[in-house]
Amino acid sequence: TDAERISLAAIRSVATASVGILSLSDGGVMATDEAHTVLGHADTVQLNNKTMRERRSLNVGLIYSSQLPSAVLSKGMETYISRVFAMALDDDAEAAAAIRLVGFEVTGERIRMLRDAGPRRRTADHPGRAAVSLHRDLGGRRSAVLHDPIPDKVFRAFSTNVDDRRARSAGPSPTAA
Repeated sequence: TDAERISLAAIRSVATASVGILSLSDGGVMATDEAHTVLGHADTVQLNNKTMRERRSLNVGLIYSSQLPSAVLSKGMETYISRVFAMALDDDAEAAAAIRLVGFEVTGERIRMLRDAGPRRRTADHPGRAAVSLHRDLGGRRSAVLHDPIPDKVFRAFSTNVDDRRARSAGPSPTAA
């Protein structure tokens, strides 16, 4: 559609300008959230392929995050990915795709692990638990990672939970001293 073409042109312009600015500034990191929206179109995939091939020489790191790792696999982008963190995913098919991206064999146990990988808040009845993820590093080594517990005030400050967002809007910043 016209709206999609305009959106894709804007994404291409922003990505190209960002990489250019970073390369002129001795490098940096460009992060793209909801990367499946970018990876869903052939033109943008072609631009990303070019950028991914050239980024090292430009000293630019790219971070793509998505709750749809299947989009990465279906577009053949996994060959350009050097590190993977697979975090909590509710959808079994997406969890299986994330497990494949990490390089593990997909098993029911690993799918259940990713379904339950998110952090658990401390309550009166439960001590809480840090988040867990699967990781593949630059050398291809794979492991499960237990993330350090996040202090409650930091958790609330960055939480996307509706109640936490309302509390932030209603009162002073939870990180204020």
